[in-house]
Amino acid sequence: MAKFNFRYQKLLNLKKELEDEIKNELAIEIQKSIQLKAKLKNNKKNQKQYLESINDLLKDGIKASELKRHNKNKEYFNKMNKRLLNEIRNQAKRISEKRQKLNTAVQETKKFEKIKEKHYEIFVNEVYEAERKQVDEIVNYKNYQSSGDDYGR
Repeated sequence: MAKFNFRYQKLLNLKKELEDEIKNELAIEIQKSIQLKAKLKNNKKNQKQYLESINDLLKDGIKASELKRHNKNKEYFNKMNKRLLNEIRNQAKRISEKRQKLNTAVQETKKFEKIKEKHYEIFVNEVYEAERKQVDEIVNYKNYQSSGDDYGR
């Protein structure tokens, strides 16, 4: 039996590699997003602890110069939270772009897989027709031989 050979197999393999590469890039971007969210959560936790310690100092009494320093530290936490939130938004945009790229790559791969399936169906039908033709020829030859004398006449 003949072997099926898809003419565009190298291109299909290339499309699959590209798809895998984009999947890996997307996974990296998602991991970065998770890390940024963890940093934000940790920063908010530290900010809360810091604010609680400031409240304790306020109850015990605190100098104005120290209060000014603590206010700057509070501003630092707020700026850090805003920066992390901005980075998370930007990361979400990058993730969205990677997902769109992945969708496009998956569609391209599926297109070529469908083309491969159609070519395979055509190949199978051609092989089936060739086998059927050979069987018909054998049957006709046998019928021809059995209808005549010993020499097929």
